[in-house]
Parts: sequence; structure tokens; C-alpha cells
Amino acid sequence: MVGYNKERGTYFCEICKLNYNTKELAEKCQAWCSTHDSCNLGIASMSVEAEESRKKQAK
Repeated sequence: MVGYNKERGTYFCEICKLNYNTKELAEKCQAWCSTHDSCNLGIASMSVEAEESRKKQAK
């Protein structure tokens, strides 16, 4: 089960703590993390943190 961050309005992987705009992405992340004991770059690149980082770099 993934977590929900009320302040941000996002779902998060309870293993790596990355936030996602959809529950489905958070579930995919958590499934990967729990199976492989690592993060999947393709999934992590869709996280809120990755989006924020891309916006900062674009400035």
C-alpha cells in the first residue's frame, strides 16, 4: 500500500519516498522497489521530485 501526502496532494512510495501525482505510478514504484531493492529510472523520472528538478534546470 502506498502512502498519501496530504500537504502535497501526492501519493508516495513507502520504500524510496518518491512522490507521484497518481496512485498508479506510486504503486508501480513501490512494486519495483520491493522486488528489486532499487529504484527504476523510468518510473523515478515521472516523480514529482524529478519534475521539480527539470523545472529548476530550465530556468
